[in-house]
Amino acid sequence: MIALVLLKLLSDLGFYYAFWGFFAVLAGANASVLLATYAVQSLTGLLTYLLREQGWLRFLPLALLAVGWLLPGGGIAAWVAIAPPALYVAWLSAGRRYLPEWGRQVDIFSVFWKALLIFCLFMLLVSCGEILVAITIPVGLIGLTCCVLLTRSLRHDLTVCCQPRYQAMNLLLTAEVGLASLALSSKAFLQSCGAALFWIYETVFAPILMAVGHLLIAVIQIVMWLFSWVQFNFTEEEQEVQSLNLSDSEDMFGDFEVNESNSELFSRVCIALALILAAILLVLVFRWLSRSSRTAARQVTSRSVRSAVGRQTTRPPSRFDRSPVQRVRLQYQKFLALYRNRGLEQKISDTSQEIATKSVYSFDHAKVQALRQLYIAARYNDQATKEDAAKAKELYQALSRAADRDSTG
Repeated sequence: MIALVLLKLLSDLGFYYAFWGFFAVLAGANASVLLATYAVQSLTGLLTYLLREQGWLRFLPLALLAVGWLLPGGGIAAWVAIAPPALYVAWLSAGRRYLPEWGRQVDIFSVFWKALLIFCLFMLLVSCGEILVAITIPVGLIGLTCCVLLTRSLRHDLTVCCQPRYQAMNLLLTAEVGLASLALSSKAFLQSCGAALFWIYETVFAPILMAVGHLLIAVIQIVMWLFSWVQFNFTEEEQEVQSLNLSDSEDMFGDFEVNESNSELFSRVCIALALILAAILLVLVFRWLSRSSRTAARQVTSRSVRSAVGRQTTRPPSRFDRSPVQRVRLQYQKFLALYRNRGLEQKISDTSQEIATKSVYSFDHAKVQALRQLYIAARYNDQATKEDAAKAKELYQALSRAADRDSTG
């Protein structure tokens, strides 16, 4: 569960820093300080999860949250920006709200990527691309990647997604995306990429574009010569453009006099209301990120227990190069073919647990579950011995013989 908790923290805090971090940098905060604080706060939440059974000791890692305020070059804007996620991590730790749900993560992802795309496009139009590259895009990529990996992991059964190899793959991919995102936030890296793209343009595309331009000029000259040859006369209509004299705008607004003291009072009220609304909005966002369905947590549904199986789409290996892992997976694929031949429906989204549930009235449930466990260990952890392969073959043959007896009887 360690990888799942870390992915949730990176996803939730990434949702916050991708947007609020932009305005913090716009107000003068250092983007590198926010990125470092983002990592420290996520690791702090993970440490509290590891100490969750130690009573009050689980709150000791929360002292690391002070690192954000101690980093040099932060500034007031950064100190204000890192306070809400620090409180969010402390709130998760106090309530042990570590474990996410598949349905909630799907909702978060669907909102996250749409809001991030619209936000980035709008800020590019108002010439804020430098700040986007410094904080929003790197954090957004990390948050989206973690959200996708978390959603994909939660589709599987916990016996699958908690295996060491599966968690290591998720953490490795997260680290790779994090390094790539940090590289995107580096000016030196972006300048190097720009220089490389400019060299490719000058070497490959510029000559092609010049040749196409000369060709178009030649075609236009030929067309114009043809028009002149048939004595077409082109006439241009004169259009008068009236310019508006805006010098009288001062006279239009000169009659409106605003009392200075009333204006100052009004601005203070507006600022206070804006701060209150911003605080309420942050509370609602963080509650939405951590909200869970208690009913869904108590019931085992197709949304909470997932371990996708799919159909065999590649040619099976020859009998001379089959490893025990491949042989176990092959036996399970043969069982799926037998499952479909019995007239049972297999959807693309069906999982091995759902297959076992649907086949309870057509096959021996104990044998199906035993074959499923061998398949899960082989597919998701690359663990299978010759004895496991022989056991899988024996289970499939027993299921096949029982199916033949039922069809002939």
